[in-house]
Parts: sequence; C-alpha cells; structure tokens
Amino acid sequence: MAERDLFGRFVKEGEGVTRIELSEGARQVLADLQVMPDEMLKAIARAMKLENQLTVTHIHEAYLSFPKDEPAVEIGLRTQSNRLRRSVWASEPVIEGQEVRSAIGDFVTNRGINYAAVHEFGAHIERKGSVRLRTDAKGNLLRQGKNPHLAIFAHSGHKQAKEVKFESEGYSFDLPARGMFQRGIKDRLGNYANSISGAINDWWEHTA
Repeated sequence: MAERDLFGRFVKEGEGVTRIELSEGARQVLADLQVMPDEMLKAIARAMKLENQLTVTHIHEAYLSFPKDEPAVEIGLRTQSNRLRRSVWASEPVIEGQEVRSAIGDFVTNRGINYAAVHEFGAHIERKGSVRLRTDAKGNLLRQGKNPHLAIFAHSGHKQAKEVKFESEGYSFDLPARGMFQRGIKDRLGNYANSISGAINDWWEHTA
C-alpha cells in the first residue's frame, strides 16, 4: 500500500509499515498542494506499478531461487516445484481518494495454509498422531501402484478420504521467519522513492 502521510511520505504496508522517503523537491510539491490532483495520483500509480513488477523479479532472483540440492537458507527458499515462484504477484495500483494502494504477495496454499506467509512471518507447527489418507467411493484405502502395501496421503482437495490414527504423541516445531518479501521490498525502497518522487516532480514541471 502506498499512502500519503503528514510529511508527504508514502508507506508500504505489510506485517508492519515501511516508509518510503521522497526527495526534498517532491516533498515541497506536496507541501504546496492542498489536494493531490487526479493526474498526479495516476502518475504515482504508474510509478508504483513499474516498481512493483521490478520488485517481484528481484524477489524471485534474490530470495526464491536458492539451489534445491544445497542446505536451507535463513533469508529465502530453495527452488523446488517453482509453484511459489510462479504465484508471486504485484497487484494493479488502485486510487482511493488521496491514496494509491497496491500489494505484493502470493496465493499458494497447502491444506488451507498460505505457504509463502508461513515462511515469510514464521509459524509454530503442530502434528498429531493421525494422517488423512485417500479412499475409493466405498471407503477402501487407495494403494500406491508400485507399492501396493503403501497408502496414498490425501490433501484438502480430495473429497474421498479418512483420518487414520497411529501410535504417536505428535510433535511440534517452530518455523523461522525468512522475510523474503519484506527483504525484497526493503532492498528497493530507494527505487520506489526515486520513481514516485520523479512522477510527482514531472507532473509539477509540466503543470505549474
């Protein structure tokens, strides 16, 4: 989200608030205006859209492309199926009053859990002594083709399934926050500031 505050700055909201410091010239233009005109807001939206697209590319390359055959890293994820990397998006900036709103995120879920959010912010994971296995229409467990003694795990999309308990006290663990999206946005705050400041100054020069 990009939002004007009392100091003529724009902030991008995620888990917290990241402030984008505009140039002195852009801050002076905003200070001289009572209300930002529609054309200026549209120029800011165009700048935000471009920087969001470039930030998505940066996040891909810097934090979501570690080799899968190497150890896990603290600041990002290894390339596995490419599903997460393909799902990262930057929303179309939307003008609402005197605000320009946009977002960068992802929509991958696994059993109802947002996979990217879990790795971004960390999570406490608990596993109990039961599993969900696939069945046929009669309730019989489906078996793996090459291993008929082994059942097939079910996920949330499988309607025919049943819970099977096993001897276990369960376990839990903490998944650390990797902050891939926050790191990527922070890396490019200067780019956002330059583009938005440039959009404001260009509009002023061609209008004043």
